[in-house]
Order: sequence, then C-alpha cells, then structure tokens
Amino acid sequence: MMCEAFISVVVPFYNVEWEMLKKCLDSILCQKYKNMEIHLVDDCSEKETTFNKCRQYTQNIQNIYLCRNCERRGVSYSRNRAIEDCKGEYILFVDADDWVDSRLFHNLNAEIELNNPDTIFFEHYVVTKNSVTLCHREVMADDCRCLSSNMVKRMLLGKDFNTVWNVLYSKKIIMDKNIRFFESVKLGEDFIFNYQYFKEFKNGSYIRKGLYYYRFNVDSVTNVFNFNRVIDAREGYYIAKQMVEEHFSNNSEVKKGMYSSYYSSLLSHLMKCILAKESKKVYFQVLQLDWVKDLMKQRPSGIAMNGIRFLLSHDSYFMIFLIAQIKKIRMQIKYGT
Repeated sequence: MMCEAFISVVVPFYNVEWEMLKKCLDSILCQKYKNMEIHLVDDCSEKETTFNKCRQYTQNIQNIYLCRNCERRGVSYSRNRAIEDCKGEYILFVDADDWVDSRLFHNLNAEIELNNPDTIFFEHYVVTKNSVTLCHREVMADDCRCLSSNMVKRMLLGKDFNTVWNVLYSKKIIMDKNIRFFESVKLGEDFIFNYQYFKEFKNGSYIRKGLYYYRFNVDSVTNVFNFNRVIDAREGYYIAKQMVEEHFSNNSEVKKGMYSSYYSSLLSHLMKCILAKESKKVYFQVLQLDWVKDLMKQRPSGIAMNGIRFLLSHDSYFMIFLIAQIKKIRMQIKYGT
C-alpha cells in the first residue's frame, strides 16, 4: 500500500465570493487523499457572509484550520502566517478563486514515492469565461531538478516559474532557509519568493499534467489600476536586473527579453491608469518612479520596444490613450465581455 506524504495546503482569501471558495475547498476535500491539512486565512474580508459560511463549512472537518487577520495585511502576510502553522512535509499554495484537479494529490504522492523529490512542478489550466486551456511549461524534466539556466531565463522573460500555485514546496527548505513572502510587496511577491526558494532546492521533479485550474479574470487585466502596485513592481524589477547580471551578463537575448517584458508591463500599467480615468498627474507620477527611470535607461532592441520607449520618453499621453482604447475593445471581443 502506498504511504501518503503529509501535505499542508494554504488558502488565503479576501472578499472572495463564497461559491468560488466552496468550489476551491470541495476540489481539495473530495479527493481520496486524506493525509493533508488545510490552512484558511481570511485577510479581514469585508464580506462577513463568506467568513461565516466558511466557518460553518469547516467546523466538523478534521485537519482544516480557519483564522482571520485582525486587519487587512495582504496575501503575503496571510501566507506567511499559515507557513508558521504548517505541519506537513510539503506545502501547496492554492488561490481561493481557483480549484485543483481531482487527482492532484494522488499524482503528487506517486511522484514522491517514486523519486523522493524536495520540490514538484506541475502544469495548469487557464480558465476564462469561454475556454479552458492547458498551459505547457515548455521545459524538460532536467530543467526542474535544480535552479537551471533555462528556469532562470523563463522567469526573467515572464514565461514561467513566476507563480506559487503550480509548485509543491519542501517545508524543510522554507523553514531552514527562512524563506518567506515579502509582506511590503504587493506585486511580484510570487516571483521573489520563488527565486529565494529555487536557489535552495536540489532534487526537483516535473509532472507533465494539468493539475490546477487558474481562473483568469479579464476585468483585472483591462480596468484595474493601483498606483501602489506600480510602486511595488520596484522590488521585482531590481531583483530581475540582479538575476540577469548574475546568470546572463553576456547574453543579449535574455537581457533584451527581460527589459522588454518590463517595458510591456509599464505600458500595461499606464494603459490601466488611462482606462481607470486617473488624472494625467498620476500618469506622469508613474514615469517619475525610480525603477521606471532606470528602466528607461535600458535599450532593448526591436521595433516594438523602440516604439514603446519612444512613446514613453516623449510623454505621448494621447497615443497611449488610443492604444489603451484599442486594446480594451480587442479584449472585449476576445473574451466576450
């Protein structure tokens, strides 16, 4: 009989609809795998209904723990709080509006039995209003044994390894190396956590199966602007810049890709600023941030990047306004909103 590894599941939530959270919990608890615990952390949600229903849902279930922050502290604080209480050999992070495959834990445990890894990577589905798409990592199993150049490259290019919900982590590595989420950072916290962790793991495995369902919220992509999130991009930017110098100082392709991704991200922030109908003052405040100024000094080649850099360096507010409106229309057509 297969021995089950003890897995701790961490589910932070804030203002999530109860139906979504219930779907998430049902997907975890309906599995035959029993050697697990679940840590639910409510980040002081304004929706009392969700917390109360969650309390009723969990009160008669063993090994499921519900706690609530006294004030809103952010997802990083909530995850760190849960990490301290986790008793499992492994930790799995799940977002409250997503759900997991019915055989996730069976597949994870089978891999643990076979190879005794300290870390397991797996694939995921992206769920939109009209589609469910399997996302392949486009890496080889050997790329996931330890921190590899291909892993770092894909992180820097924003293609992969930048989320925490499609990885099973070693609790021992997290505790021994004092790896935690940066609580002061509200954007890119998964990227920073993963880079800390990936420098330490030594025996990773890769399951080439979609075992997680990530709910893609198109509204957050097209409409939501938060100036503090742009400020928070600073930490991730400088860490990415450091990673380039440490691993790819002589690789112009990776340098170009990393800086190009940040140029694209900056343009996205500015378009969200415009679509949210923020004042021009806020728009130009973004361009005065120190990480943005540093980015503007970088010169990734390519027609698209040269065009973006030209628009930003010449304060072409009207042109970016037009681009934002076109992108909004295209997204509405694509996702049927």
